[in-house]
Amino acid sequence: MMKVLSRHFWVVHVVFVVCVAWLASQLFILLIEDRIVNLPRANAARKSSVPVGSAPEPYERYSPVTERNIFSPGDREQKLLPLVDRGSSASTGGAAGGGKRSSPGNYILVGTITGPAGNSWAILQEKGSRKQQIFRVHGKIDGGKIVRVSRNQIQIEREGKRETLRLSAEQTGFRPAGKLLPPRRPGPSKGEQVKRLSANRFLVNREDVTAAVGNINQFMTQARLRPYFEKGKPSGYSVSEIVPGSLMEKLGLKNNDIIKKVNGMLVTRPEEVMQAYAQLQRDSNIEVEIERGGRAEVLRYEIR
Repeated sequence: MMKVLSRHFWVVHVVFVVCVAWLASQLFILLIEDRIVNLPRANAARKSSVPVGSAPEPYERYSPVTERNIFSPGDREQKLLPLVDRGSSASTGGAAGGGKRSSPGNYILVGTITGPAGNSWAILQEKGSRKQQIFRVHGKIDGGKIVRVSRNQIQIEREGKRETLRLSAEQTGFRPAGKLLPPRRPGPSKGEQVKRLSANRFLVNREDVTAAVGNINQFMTQARLRPYFEKGKPSGYSVSEIVPGSLMEKLGLKNNDIIKKVNGMLVTRPEEVMQAYAQLQRDSNIEVEIERGGRAEVLRYEIR
Protein backbone atom coordinates (compact mmCIF):
# COMPACT_ATOMS: atom_id res chain seq x y z
CA MET A 1 0.00 0.00 0.00
CA MET A 2 2.75 2.39 0.92
CA LYS A 3 4.52 1.51 -2.29
CA VAL A 4 1.42 2.36 -4.30
CA LEU A 5 0.94 5.72 -2.53
CA SER A 6 4.57 6.64 -2.91
CA ARG A 7 4.43 5.75 -6.57
CA HIS A 8 1.31 7.88 -7.25
CA PHE A 9 1.95 10.70 -4.73
CA TRP A 10 2.50 13.16 -7.54
CA VAL A 11 -1.18 12.76 -8.50
CA VAL A 12 -2.25 13.89 -5.02
CA HIS A 13 0.15 16.80 -5.25
CA VAL A 14 -1.30 17.93 -8.57
CA VAL A 15 -4.87 17.69 -7.22
CA PHE A 16 -3.88 19.77 -4.21
CA VAL A 17 -2.31 22.48 -6.39
CA VAL A 18 -5.41 22.60 -8.62
CA CYS A 19 -7.66 23.00 -5.60
CA VAL A 20 -5.56 25.84 -4.21
CA ALA A 21 -5.57 27.59 -7.60
CA TRP A 22 -9.36 27.23 -7.87
CA LEU A 23 -9.89 28.68 -4.40
CA ALA A 24 -7.57 31.62 -5.18
CA SER A 25 -9.42 32.34 -8.44
CA GLN A 26 -12.78 32.30 -6.65
CA LEU A 27 -11.53 34.71 -4.01
CA PHE A 28 -10.19 37.04 -6.74
CA ILE A 29 -13.54 36.94 -8.59
CA LEU A 30 -15.45 37.76 -5.40
CA LEU A 31 -13.11 40.69 -4.70
CA ILE A 32 -13.55 42.11 -8.23
CA GLU A 33 -17.35 41.76 -8.07
CA ASP A 34 -17.42 43.57 -4.73
CA ARG A 35 -15.35 46.45 -6.17
CA ILE A 36 -17.59 46.75 -9.25
CA VAL A 37 -20.84 46.69 -7.27
CA ASN A 38 -19.68 49.37 -4.82
CA LEU A 39 -18.05 51.68 -7.41
CA PRO A 40 -21.17 53.79 -8.31
CA ARG A 41 -22.02 54.15 -4.64
CA ALA A 42 -18.51 55.42 -3.91
CA ASN A 43 -18.65 57.83 -6.84
CA ALA A 44 -21.99 59.15 -5.64
CA ALA A 45 -20.59 59.66 -2.17
CA ARG A 46 -17.57 61.40 -3.64
CA LYS A 47 -19.79 63.73 -5.71
CA SER A 48 -21.95 64.57 -2.74
CA SER A 49 -18.87 65.49 -0.74
CA VAL A 50 -17.83 68.15 -3.29
CA PRO A 51 -18.86 71.55 -1.91
CA VAL A 52 -21.43 73.46 -3.94
CA GLY A 53 -19.97 76.59 -5.55
CA SER A 54 -20.88 79.68 -3.57
CA ALA A 55 -22.26 82.82 -5.14
CA PRO A 56 -19.64 85.34 -6.32
CA GLU A 57 -18.69 88.02 -3.87
CA PRO A 58 -19.89 91.55 -4.63
CA TYR A 59 -17.57 93.99 -6.43
CA GLU A 60 -16.89 95.88 -3.22
CA ARG A 61 -15.47 92.72 -1.64
CA TYR A 62 -12.58 92.69 -4.06
CA SER A 63 -12.21 96.36 -4.97
CA PRO A 64 -12.65 98.67 -1.99
CA VAL A 65 -13.62 102.18 -2.93
CA THR A 66 -10.48 104.20 -3.61
CA GLU A 67 -10.10 107.16 -1.30
CA ARG A 68 -8.94 109.73 -3.84
CA ASN A 69 -10.12 112.81 -5.71
CA ILE A 70 -7.64 113.91 -8.31
CA PHE A 71 -9.61 117.04 -9.19
CA SER A 72 -9.50 118.53 -5.69
CA PRO A 73 -6.55 116.98 -3.85
CA GLY A 74 -6.89 119.42 -0.97
CA ASP A 75 -10.35 118.15 -0.10
CA ARG A 76 -9.64 114.87 1.69
CA GLU A 77 -13.31 114.21 2.41
CA GLN A 78 -14.18 113.51 -1.21
CA LYS A 79 -14.13 110.07 -2.76
CA LEU A 80 -13.53 109.10 -6.36
CA LEU A 81 -15.31 105.86 -7.19
CA PRO A 82 -13.98 103.41 -9.80
CA LEU A 83 -15.53 103.23 -13.26
CA VAL A 84 -18.46 100.77 -13.18
CA ASP A 85 -21.99 100.39 -14.52
CA ARG A 86 -24.11 102.24 -12.00
CA GLY A 87 -27.44 100.70 -13.05
CA SER A 88 -27.51 97.87 -10.52
CA SER A 89 -25.83 99.84 -7.74
CA ALA A 90 -28.37 102.63 -8.12
CA SER A 91 -31.31 100.28 -7.61
CA THR A 92 -29.62 98.71 -4.61
CA GLY A 93 -28.90 102.08 -3.11
CA GLY A 94 -32.53 103.11 -3.60
CA ALA A 95 -33.79 100.11 -1.68
CA ALA A 96 -31.40 100.77 1.17
CA GLY A 97 -32.48 104.37 1.36
CA GLY A 98 -36.12 103.67 1.94
CA GLY A 99 -37.11 103.88 -1.74
CA LYS A 100 -35.47 107.27 -2.30
CA ARG A 101 -33.68 107.29 -5.65
CA SER A 102 -31.31 110.00 -6.77
CA SER A 103 -31.74 111.64 -10.16
CA PRO A 104 -29.38 113.41 -12.57
CA GLY A 105 -30.46 116.61 -10.83
CA ASN A 106 -28.46 115.45 -7.82
CA TYR A 107 -25.21 115.58 -9.78
CA ILE A 108 -22.84 118.35 -10.82
CA LEU A 109 -20.82 117.99 -14.01
CA VAL A 110 -17.18 118.68 -13.14
CA GLY A 111 -15.40 117.50 -16.27
CA THR A 112 -15.68 115.81 -19.66
CA ILE A 113 -13.35 113.98 -22.01
CA THR A 114 -14.53 113.80 -25.61
CA GLY A 115 -13.43 111.35 -28.26
CA PRO A 116 -14.77 109.05 -30.99
CA ALA A 117 -17.99 107.10 -30.43
CA GLY A 118 -17.78 105.12 -27.21
CA ASN A 119 -14.63 106.88 -26.01
CA SER A 120 -16.15 109.91 -24.32
CA TRP A 121 -16.33 110.26 -20.55
CA ALA A 122 -18.09 112.41 -17.98
CA ILE A 123 -16.99 113.13 -14.41
CA LEU A 124 -19.95 113.78 -12.12
CA GLN A 125 -20.05 114.81 -8.47
CA GLU A 126 -22.88 114.08 -6.07
CA LYS A 127 -24.22 117.23 -4.44
CA GLY A 128 -24.72 115.73 -1.00
CA SER A 129 -21.75 113.46 -0.39
CA ARG A 130 -19.51 115.19 -2.97
CA LYS A 131 -18.34 111.83 -4.26
CA GLN A 132 -17.01 111.91 -7.80
CA GLN A 133 -17.78 109.18 -10.32
CA ILE A 134 -16.66 108.51 -13.89
CA PHE A 135 -19.22 107.51 -16.54
CA ARG A 136 -18.65 106.45 -20.13
CA VAL A 137 -21.03 107.65 -22.85
CA HIS A 138 -24.03 105.26 -23.09
CA GLY A 139 -23.40 104.25 -19.48
CA LYS A 140 -26.27 103.97 -17.00
CA ILE A 141 -26.84 106.52 -14.25
CA ASP A 142 -29.68 106.00 -11.74
CA GLY A 143 -32.33 104.76 -14.14
CA GLY A 144 -31.13 106.91 -17.03
CA LYS A 145 -28.46 106.69 -19.70
CA ILE A 146 -25.82 109.17 -20.83
CA VAL A 147 -26.49 109.56 -24.55
CA ARG A 148 -24.08 112.37 -25.41
CA VAL A 149 -20.90 113.89 -24.00
CA SER A 150 -19.62 117.18 -25.41
CA ARG A 151 -16.99 119.64 -24.30
CA ASN A 152 -19.06 121.57 -21.72
CA GLN A 153 -22.18 119.46 -21.21
CA ILE A 154 -23.73 116.01 -21.29
CA GLN A 155 -27.21 114.74 -22.13
CA ILE A 156 -29.00 112.13 -20.03
CA GLU A 157 -32.03 110.23 -21.34
CA ARG A 158 -34.52 109.05 -18.78
CA GLU A 159 -38.08 107.76 -19.31
CA GLY A 160 -38.10 109.09 -22.85
CA LYS A 161 -36.95 112.58 -21.84
CA ARG A 162 -33.54 114.19 -22.16
CA GLU A 163 -31.89 116.31 -19.50
CA THR A 164 -28.79 118.44 -19.98
CA LEU A 165 -26.05 118.87 -17.40
CA ARG A 166 -23.59 121.69 -18.02
CA LEU A 167 -20.25 122.44 -16.44
CA SER A 168 -20.66 124.71 -13.44
CA ALA A 169 -19.36 128.27 -13.51
CA GLU A 170 -16.48 127.16 -11.27
CA GLN A 171 -15.37 124.59 -13.82
CA THR A 172 -15.73 126.77 -16.93
CA GLY A 173 -14.01 129.75 -15.37
CA PHE A 174 -17.14 131.98 -15.53
CA ARG A 175 -17.62 134.45 -12.67
CA PRO A 176 -20.52 136.82 -11.98
CA ALA A 177 -20.09 140.37 -13.20
CA GLY A 178 -18.56 142.74 -10.69
CA LYS A 179 -16.43 140.11 -8.96
CA LEU A 180 -12.76 141.03 -9.23
CA LEU A 181 -10.43 138.41 -10.60
CA PRO A 182 -7.31 137.64 -8.60
CA PRO A 183 -4.09 138.91 -10.15
CA ARG A 184 -2.50 136.41 -12.49
CA ARG A 185 0.97 135.89 -13.77
CA PRO A 186 1.23 137.02 -17.41
CA GLY A 187 0.92 134.08 -19.76
CA PRO A 188 3.42 133.02 -22.39
CA SER A 189 3.95 135.36 -25.29
CA LYS A 190 1.74 135.01 -28.34
CA GLY A 191 2.54 131.90 -30.35
CA GLU A 192 4.35 130.26 -27.41
CA GLN A 193 2.59 127.23 -25.94
CA VAL A 194 4.90 126.58 -23.01
CA LYS A 195 7.44 128.83 -21.32
CA ARG A 196 10.06 127.27 -19.06
CA LEU A 197 10.39 129.28 -15.83
CA SER A 198 13.04 127.05 -14.28
CA ALA A 199 14.34 123.52 -14.63
CA ASN A 200 11.04 121.90 -13.63
CA ARG A 201 8.58 124.84 -13.68
CA PHE A 202 6.56 125.74 -16.74
CA LEU A 203 4.07 128.45 -17.71
CA VAL A 204 1.49 127.03 -20.10
CA ASN A 205 -0.86 128.89 -22.46
CA ARG A 206 -4.38 127.60 -21.68
CA GLU A 207 -5.86 128.27 -25.12
CA ASP A 208 -3.08 126.41 -26.89
CA VAL A 209 -3.20 123.51 -24.45
CA THR A 210 -7.00 123.25 -24.73
CA ALA A 211 -6.72 123.13 -28.51
CA ALA A 212 -3.89 120.59 -28.38
CA VAL A 213 -5.59 118.17 -25.99
CA GLY A 214 -9.11 118.64 -27.34
CA ASN A 215 -8.82 115.43 -29.36
CA ILE A 216 -7.64 112.68 -27.04
CA ASN A 217 -6.68 110.27 -29.83
CA GLN A 218 -4.53 112.88 -31.54
CA PHE A 219 -3.01 113.99 -28.23
CA MET A 220 -2.03 110.42 -27.33
CA THR A 221 -0.10 110.05 -30.60
CA GLN A 222 2.49 112.53 -29.28
CA ALA A 223 4.01 109.84 -27.08
CA ARG A 224 3.56 106.25 -26.04
CA LEU A 225 2.33 105.46 -22.53
CA ARG A 226 2.74 101.95 -21.19
CA PRO A 227 1.92 100.57 -17.74
CA TYR A 228 5.00 100.33 -15.53
CA PHE A 229 5.29 97.53 -12.96
CA GLU A 230 7.42 97.12 -9.87
CA LYS A 231 7.55 93.66 -8.30
CA GLY A 232 4.54 92.63 -10.37
CA LYS A 233 2.37 95.55 -9.26
CA PRO A 234 1.36 98.63 -11.33
CA SER A 235 3.47 101.62 -10.34
CA GLY A 236 2.77 104.30 -12.93
CA TYR A 237 3.11 104.79 -16.67
CA SER A 238 6.30 104.77 -18.71
CA VAL A 239 6.72 107.46 -21.39
CA SER A 240 8.51 106.67 -24.65
CA GLU A 241 8.61 107.62 -28.34
CA ILE A 242 7.91 111.31 -27.65
CA VAL A 243 7.38 113.18 -30.92
CA PRO A 244 10.01 115.96 -31.25
CA GLY A 245 8.46 119.42 -30.98
CA SER A 246 5.18 118.09 -29.58
CA LEU A 247 3.41 119.47 -26.53
CA MET A 248 4.56 116.43 -24.55
CA GLU A 249 8.17 117.41 -25.16
CA LYS A 250 7.52 121.08 -24.39
CA LEU A 251 5.98 120.06 -21.06
CA GLY A 252 9.40 118.74 -20.03
CA LEU A 253 8.73 115.03 -20.39
CA LYS A 254 11.53 112.81 -21.66
CA ASN A 255 11.71 109.28 -23.00
CA ASN A 256 11.87 106.63 -20.24
CA ASP A 257 10.27 108.97 -17.68
CA ILE A 258 7.82 107.17 -15.39
CA ILE A 259 4.73 109.16 -14.40
CA LYS A 260 3.96 108.24 -10.79
CA LYS A 261 1.48 110.80 -9.45
CA VAL A 262 -0.60 113.79 -10.54
CA ASN A 263 -1.29 116.32 -7.78
CA GLY A 264 -0.31 113.74 -5.19
CA MET A 265 -2.59 111.01 -6.51
CA LEU A 266 -1.24 107.73 -7.86
CA VAL A 267 -1.65 107.08 -11.58
CA THR A 268 -1.77 103.31 -12.03
CA ARG A 269 -5.03 102.64 -13.88
CA PRO A 270 -6.44 103.75 -17.27
CA GLU A 271 -9.25 105.76 -15.68
CA GLU A 272 -6.71 107.66 -13.60
CA VAL A 273 -4.88 108.57 -16.79
CA MET A 274 -8.18 109.88 -18.17
CA GLN A 275 -8.69 111.94 -15.02
CA ALA A 276 -5.23 113.44 -15.33
CA TYR A 277 -5.98 114.23 -18.96
CA ALA A 278 -9.18 116.05 -17.97
CA GLN A 279 -7.33 117.93 -15.25
CA LEU A 280 -4.82 119.20 -17.80
CA GLN A 281 -7.73 120.80 -19.65
CA ARG A 282 -9.29 122.63 -16.74
CA ASP A 283 -6.98 123.17 -13.75
CA SER A 284 -4.61 126.10 -13.25
CA ASN A 285 -1.86 124.41 -11.22
CA ILE A 286 -0.67 120.87 -11.78
CA GLU A 287 2.16 118.88 -10.22
CA VAL A 288 3.37 115.72 -11.92
CA GLU A 289 5.67 113.42 -9.95
CA ILE A 290 7.96 111.37 -12.17
CA GLU A 291 10.88 108.99 -11.84
CA ARG A 292 13.78 109.90 -14.11
CA GLY A 293 16.97 107.88 -14.15
CA GLY A 294 16.07 106.30 -10.82
CA ARG A 295 15.49 109.68 -9.11
CA ALA A 296 12.18 111.27 -8.15
CA GLU A 297 11.40 114.68 -9.67
CA VAL A 298 8.38 116.99 -9.71
CA LEU A 299 7.25 118.92 -12.79
CA ARG A 300 5.12 121.98 -11.93
CA TYR A 301 2.80 123.68 -14.41
CA GLU A 302 0.96 126.99 -14.19
CA ILE A 303 -1.76 127.16 -16.82
CA ARG A 304 -2.82 130.73 -17.74
